Amino acid sequence: MNSLKSTQKEKVRQFMAFTSASERVSIRKLKECNWNVEVAVDAFFNDQSSGNSWRTFNTANSAGVDTYKLNQIFSKYKDKDEDAILVDGILEYCNDLGVAPEDVVMLVMAWNLEAEKIEFKRQGFINGWTKLR
Repeated sequence: MNSLKSTQKEKVRQFMAFTSASERVSIRKLKECNWNVEVAVDAFFNDQSSGNSWRTFNTANSAGVDTYKLNQIFSKYKDKDEDAILVDGILEYCNDLGVAPEDVVMLVMAWNLEAEKIEFKRQGFINGWTKLR
């Protein structure tokens, strides 16, 4: 990773956080996708023919947390134009969880999912639920 630019190193870290992939796999996939993290993550999870797809990474890589399923849940509620769960997605998520949006539980969840405002970013969502197990 020493030969990469600082922006590329950050993208590798982001990719690894989203996918639990190795550094080598992350760099390869990002190069294939022109260093676009969102496109590379989508390609990683949709690449079923590759030996380096998500299926080869077991839950031990993230201490028993299935990051693939977390990414699926995130994708279900995320905004179509932004890689974040915005107000409409949060309301739908609350409804599916059976929790009122104004319930204090949502405030605690937002804090754990690293939300700085009324939206959940992918990395905070994955990190938060991974920490909470």
